[in-house]
Amino acid sequence: MRAIALSADGGILLGGSAYTGPHTGRDMVCAAFSAGGARLQQFGVNGIAAVDFDLWEDRARSIVVQQDGAILLVGETTAPGSSPQIYDFAVA
Repeated sequence: MRAIALSADGGILLGGSAYTGPHTGRDMVCAAFSAGGARLQQFGVNGIAAVDFDLWEDRARSIVVQQDGAILLVGETTAPGSSPQIYDFAVA
């Protein structure tokens, strides 16, 4: 995980990247926990939400919780097979 934020109710949000399926690239992920540290099973799938931009690697580098409670992940995505590696920004 690369980023951490607190929700309005004191919950903990972690942002980063993980392998979430059979493809070879990582996806942006956000994991949610209660203020006491228990994973919030109702968030995403078993407490983890993933975003796949259909490129090789998607990585969250920062996480922000807006005043309305919306969660923003900001990071990068890369194109496979590019040389030099091509990066683009990603917001979810």
